[in-house]
Amino acid sequence: GQDILQQLSPEAVSGYQSILIPAIMLRHGTLEFLDGTSVAEVSATLQVPLRVVQDPYNAVEFLHWVLLDQPLPNSGASESRWVR
Repeated sequence: GQDILQQLSPEAVSGYQSILIPAIMLRHGTLEFLDGTSVAEVSATLQVPLRVVQDPYNAVEFLHWVLLDQPLPNSGASESRWVR
């Protein structure tokens, strides 16, 4: 999480609806990056929602997030897996 914050700023992502991140960036079963920073902390600092993509190689799931701004039904993702 801190590496993302070192590279991005609220100004840099101003106007973004959300930022997609692959679930592999998080500790398994949590909304916490490997460095202990939470998705909520990064989202709050950047002032933009972060969306967790369960399978970044699944184009259908990716497009579902991009076009509909919600997880793919039956993907294992839920409202609790992403932060506004």
